[in-house]
Amino acid sequence: MRGLRFVLLGIAIALALGGAGEARSRHHHRTWSSGPRAEPETPMDPNRWCSGGFPITDDQQIRGCTALINSRRDRDMRATAHYNRANAYFSKGDLSAAINDYGEALQIKPQYVEALNNRAVAYRASKNFVAAIADYSQVLTMAPRDVAALTGRGTALGMKGNNERAIDDLTKAIAFGTHDITARLQRGHAYIRLQRWAEAQADYDQVLGTAPSNPEAYFGRACAKTYSGDLKGANADLMQAYLIDQGILQTMVAQGISSPIVVTPQDTSGSQNFTRPKPKSEPPADHDADEQSAPGQPAPADRDGRPGGTWGH
Repeated sequence: MRGLRFVLLGIAIALALGGAGEARSRHHHRTWSSGPRAEPETPMDPNRWCSGGFPITDDQQIRGCTALINSRRDRDMRATAHYNRANAYFSKGDLSAAINDYGEALQIKPQYVEALNNRAVAYRASKNFVAAIADYSQVLTMAPRDVAALTGRGTALGMKGNNERAIDDLTKAIAFGTHDITARLQRGHAYIRLQRWAEAQADYDQVLGTAPSNPEAYFGRACAKTYSGDLKGANADLMQAYLIDQGILQTMVAQGISSPIVVTPQDTSGSQNFTRPKPKSEPPADHDADEQSAPGQPAPADRDGRPGGTWGH
């Protein structure tokens, strides 16, 4: 009997262990067969999403700001929401929507300097230089030493052909000590349009001393060196510009500056012989017509083109 009890006990233990093992096997099987679980969508927090204070997409920021705008909160909150949504639209390349939202923010807060500055950037990116100049000018009536507005207006004036006035604004921006590279680069471009080669080269030298990989400065300096008789130096600078940016010619032509010498981007040997081209008999016209709308006037809606360049919030 004792032997039978041990046998029965052994069978009971084996069955118990086998059952536990089977249970573990079933549990293991369920774990692996369930597949990957989808991460739950982050609930929208309109305040955080609209502020953009943490990593979110442009579309999320637009959704957050739209929720705040529709909540009909206080005026300052809605103005800020329109401004932040405009920044998100600009980031997506939707300049028309960005300009509209900056305008909504300004309807609520007419003295909203950041909205004016950024709307001017959006106008400039869409090639509506008249409207950009009007917004920058309104900023400067409120903040005469606003370097971003001086640099932006100087750039827009240059693109409109008002190069002398552009140089005045850009020189003030440089004197105030910030945005030095952008202001010097754009002043160099204005000098090139006026065929003031030595002054242009001096500005490009300054830019390249701080930003040695700036293709626009190399290209512009190549123009200045060409008409100053330094063809070897011009060729070297133009080659460097193309090495940094294969599309530099299109960038410069869009700013009213053409290549002074015929060269292909693939030819980086510097072995070609170039002849000095003749400059135009007269420098580009410097228009004196008043392009600056009075502060508060609606800007003309003649914009075209696509967004370009970098901008700041």
